[in-house]
Amino acid sequence: ELEAQLRGMREGDASSAQASIADLANVRRVHEAQLDAVREEHAAKMAAAESEHRQAREQAVQAALSAAREQSDQTLAIRDQELTVLRAEMRRLQDTVQSIRETTEGEMRARSQESVDHQKEIARRDKEAMVKAHEEQIKMMEERHEAKLKLVVEQHKDGETIEQLMNQVSQSAQQVRELQARLREERDTMLSEKEEAFKARNALLTEKDQRLSKQAAATDQEKAKLASLQMAVETMSERASQSFAEEKLRLQKEHARLEQMQRSLETDRGVMQESVQAEASKLEEMRAQREHEHRLFVEEMSKERQSLSDQRAILVQQQQQQAKLEAEGAREVADMRAQIDVEKVRILQDKEALVAERGAFKADRDQLASDRAKFAEGAATLEREMKALSSMAMDLETKAAEIAELKARSEKELTDSLKIAEQAQRATQEAAQERARCSEAERVAHASKAELDRERGEIAAEKAAVRRLKLEAARKEEAARLIEQRLSGQMRSHMNIENELKGLDPANPSFQDTPLSSAPYRVPLGEHGVRHSRVNGEDAEALGIDAQLQWGEEERRKGKMYVAQQLHFLMGMATGLQVEEAGGIESSVFMEQYRFGSTAPDTLGPEASKGDDDEGQHNGQEDSVSSTLP
Repeated sequence: ELEAQLRGMREGDASSAQASIADLANVRRVHEAQLDAVREEHAAKMAAAESEHRQAREQAVQAALSAAREQSDQTLAIRDQELTVLRAEMRRLQDTVQSIRETTEGEMRARSQESVDHQKEIARRDKEAMVKAHEEQIKMMEERHEAKLKLVVEQHKDGETIEQLMNQVSQSAQQVRELQARLREERDTMLSEKEEAFKARNALLTEKDQRLSKQAAATDQEKAKLASLQMAVETMSERASQSFAEEKLRLQKEHARLEQMQRSLETDRGVMQESVQAEASKLEEMRAQREHEHRLFVEEMSKERQSLSDQRAILVQQQQQQAKLEAEGAREVADMRAQIDVEKVRILQDKEALVAERGAFKADRDQLASDRAKFAEGAATLEREMKALSSMAMDLETKAAEIAELKARSEKELTDSLKIAEQAQRATQEAAQERARCSEAERVAHASKAELDRERGEIAAEKAAVRRLKLEAARKEEAARLIEQRLSGQMRSHMNIENELKGLDPANPSFQDTPLSSAPYRVPLGEHGVRHSRVNGEDAEALGIDAQLQWGEEERRKGKMYVAQQLHFLMGMATGLQVEEAGGIESSVFMEQYRFGSTAPDTLGPEASKGDDDEGQHNGQEDSVSSTLP
């Protein structure tokens, strides 16, 4: 085209040259407009792609993070609720066990106190009944003995009824012995019955001890089972808490990994933004360079237009002066050829500039292609990141499924633990009931043992009292036997005294024939048939028969007084026996008071002890004591 234009210019077609220049300017403007449109479209597409990529990446990251946070928060909240429910259930179970234990202990204490009070009341009633019956028996015996003694005292005021009195005394002693024997038999019967009851109760207590030992062994087994169940519950709770802690740690790690991925995505986004900004700055620099080059090209084109306008003016002048300068045609043609050569050189330069501009446009097109390739690579990277985000979302979904599975498993474990807790609660209730039964049995056993020990103590005390009463009864029997022997001796002495008094009577024909050696109170005969007697250590040889009779009356009076004193002593002894049967040891003191007190019989003199030769061997110390002054 340039050659054609140059040819046209050579041919002098100025209008075609101007048209070609205008076409070149139009082509340049069209190219620049197209280049600007391509650049704007590329910039818009890059900005839209970048914004879409950034928004999609941010949305994906935010959605994944929010989903992970919500899932982890929900899981943590559910686990916290489950732990709270388990803690509340454990506290409720502990409170229930404590309340059951307190109620059981209260009931056991109340029942034990009621049983102890009931046993005390029964023992008190039995004791009161026994004391009352014993007092009534003692009272009846006292009344009977007092009536008999009063009757004896009333019937034996006179000395003539001493023999009947002795018979009654012997009968009273026999009754006392029979009463003692009956009392001994009753005591032996009561002791044998108590011993049998004690043996039966001991066997019952042994059986109860065996049953309690078995129940204690069963209770220990239940306690061991409860301890194992409690350990199992604690182990399950520890495992649940450990799994919860592990799950929490894993979620925290996952959360940290997601945060790290978010930070890396933000870093990548910053790097991409920096690269985009660098590309934009490069595009701006290229656009500024293009604008500068365009300004230079416009300036050159304006210069060319100016030169073309100048040439056009010259051509107009040449056309106007063509007629005038025909002669100078050759010179002007030469000048025109020179100018055409110059213009040709200039056009060649312009052609080179256009070729350079085409190369620059090609370079811009290559740059645009490379930008498109980079955009495609960025789109591929974005797609890979979207794929990575989708895989991450799939991983999160998988983890959510695992968390749901863990939740289901934890719920199942929680259900199992609740079932175990219910079983433990039932076992605790059964153990509490069994413990209550064992405690009740132990309380009854302790009460029975205490009652048995108390009864053993009472039996031992009663045995001791029975032994003491037996000793006292034996001692009193011995004392009664000695008293009976002494009374019989005194009666024989009294009869001998009466016989001796009868022998001393002168009116008695057997006065001289009475064997004086048989009398208990011997009076020796003197040289003239006068008896010698020693009264209080004096010689009675000079006394006559009246003195002997007076002395016999005095001795008889003393014998009656002695018999009355012995009767009084027997009454006191019977009263002492009755008092001792009522439960006191004071009877021994009472008897000793009657034996050695102010009621002791008066002495009969030294001859009295000599007159009782036959009974002296049996009386012994009792005769010597009874023959002393108070």
